[in-house]
Amino acid sequence: MSNPLSPHDHLRLARPRRWWRWLLVIALMLAGLAWMTYQHRLTLLINTADRLLQPVGMQVTVLDGIQLSATALQIRQLAIQHSDSGAMQRFANITISFNPATLLSGRVSAITIASVNIQIPDRWAPDRDLSAATSPEPAPYAPLQMADLMAALPFNRLQIDYLDIAASIMTAGDVRAEGLAGSLNAVQVTCQPDWCQFAADLNLTLDRLHYDNAARPIELALMAFSTDAPITASIEATTNTLAVASSSSTLTLPVIRVDDTLTGLVASLQRLRVSQPLPAQGTDPANQYGQAELTVREIATSLVDADLSPMQLNQHLTWEQGAIHATGTLMHRTRRLLHNDLRHDLALGAGQGTLAMPAVAFNDSTGKLSDLWSPLPWQFDVLDGTASAEARLNWQLGDDNAVIAGPVHVNLDDLSGYVNDIAFLRLSADFAVELLPDWQVRSTRAAPVSLVSLDTGIELGNIRSNVRIDSTARSVTLTDASLDLFGGTVSSERLDYHLQDNDSRFTIEIDSIDLSQVLGMSAYRGVSASGLVSGQLPVRLQGLAPSISGGSLSALPPGGTIRYDSGSAAAGSQHLDLVYQALEDYRFNLMEARVNYQDSGELDLAIRMEGISPELNGGQRINLNLNISDDIPALLQSLQAARSVTDTLESRLDNSQ
Repeated sequence: MSNPLSPHDHLRLARPRRWWRWLLVIALMLAGLAWMTYQHRLTLLINTADRLLQPVGMQVTVLDGIQLSATALQIRQLAIQHSDSGAMQRFANITISFNPATLLSGRVSAITIASVNIQIPDRWAPDRDLSAATSPEPAPYAPLQMADLMAALPFNRLQIDYLDIAASIMTAGDVRAEGLAGSLNAVQVTCQPDWCQFAADLNLTLDRLHYDNAARPIELALMAFSTDAPITASIEATTNTLAVASSSSTLTLPVIRVDDTLTGLVASLQRLRVSQPLPAQGTDPANQYGQAELTVREIATSLVDADLSPMQLNQHLTWEQGAIHATGTLMHRTRRLLHNDLRHDLALGAGQGTLAMPAVAFNDSTGKLSDLWSPLPWQFDVLDGTASAEARLNWQLGDDNAVIAGPVHVNLDDLSGYVNDIAFLRLSADFAVELLPDWQVRSTRAAPVSLVSLDTGIELGNIRSNVRIDSTARSVTLTDASLDLFGGTVSSERLDYHLQDNDSRFTIEIDSIDLSQVLGMSAYRGVSASGLVSGQLPVRLQGLAPSISGGSLSALPPGGTIRYDSGSAAAGSQHLDLVYQALEDYRFNLMEARVNYQDSGELDLAIRMEGISPELNGGQRINLNLNISDDIPALLQSLQAARSVTDTLESRLDNSQ
């Protein structure tokens, strides 16, 4: 049997029920406090985002999949739109890590984003003049201090695994871009109070970039830029300096159209380093520094009718103290064709430097000139010998033109080759000229020029002269010119060629030309002669067409002989039959000839001879007057056609070894 409860016992049982109520109230109060803390943190994060987006005029349009913990905020999807342009940025899988103790200061530890997609709307054209001030008075210069920028950044580290940007059409003033597509991989931004660093792999393509300049429109098509290693940019707050570096990057420009010309190339940059101080009083070019290794290859252009694809330009570029310095070479595959060392001061618009072509050899092993430059502009080639050149130049750039001047030295050593059907053997020359403004040249001394042989169909040997060039006076002067021809010599003390009126006059001396060699050419079958002739030929040169009026030749004592085989056919004239009989064995002691040569190529010889013919009338004395005409260009063509110029040249090269 149970004992009845006393009133005191009823009070003791009721008290526990009141404590549970108080615990429920306390729990609700703690939950409310937690909810207020959550809202406070979320408000702080939103305020931080607002502070980050406000300067660039952005607004959030999509915010989805938010998870907040004590040390991180995760967002599955975020979309932000630029209020003015409509440009859209989409972010996926964002993680914002923060320290609760520092979150109140508006800074987070890290931001990690899996992917970012930026779509620029079609025909977006920023029409605001960014260079104009908002007030009538120009705004005072506000120097950019890196410490202030770093303090304004709301994070210590930003990581984006993949970022891509795309735009169909963009216009800005006269510039129009079409088909932009770009991507950045492994983007890393790390910031501390005194420094900040950016790193990423970059790939960019552009279908078309057009600069619609009425004077000279420029169009680039199918452009591509990529980095083979991450490009980095760092900022030092203590020195207020920006530095950019890239170990390797490539720019492909297959189509560059300027006016009616078309050019394409591939450019590579290695070991790029740029340093840009940002002083309180603005940027001073004298404090900028940069260097890079530039390679330009796969060159093609409509400016020249030649295959430039084997050419490669290698340059070491340095930017320092307001001047750019370029040293490097132009290569044809593995052969060095040109070396340059150039320096230009941008502030002065002036520079100086050297261009040097080392001794380029032509032979069976290294190849001929057409192997370096093909096709050549005319039927011309060099098969043997060496050539070198050097120019030490100074220049001054103006608004409309450039003034370039300096000494130029060109050396040709034993060059052998051909021009059309004319072969030349062992050409040597040593030119020293001064390059003058307006691309004029003037010899600083007489240049010795020599040529072992020149085969025009008729061989000219041992050609020598001293040459002076003066393009300001439009003249070329040859002094002490001489050559060997048919066993004798042809010479002139001075030949002045005037380019301005294309009309020059000079006298050629003929000494001891051997008639047997003249008539020994295949063009004069059936006739032979002996004897030596000398004389003078007054030459007039109009353009490149020579003419002779009133030239004179005479046989040297004791005279010579002529033998002509007319065959069995009679001439049909008693007078001509008598002449043919006399010329079958004619021995002259006097021969004089008047020489006239038309600029059309017609040679007229009026010959007077005195002598005997032993087989005619017992050797009585006979005087002959002969008029002979010949088409010299046709004669040379027939002689040239009878041989291959390349075979002739190669044979003579072999014989001269």
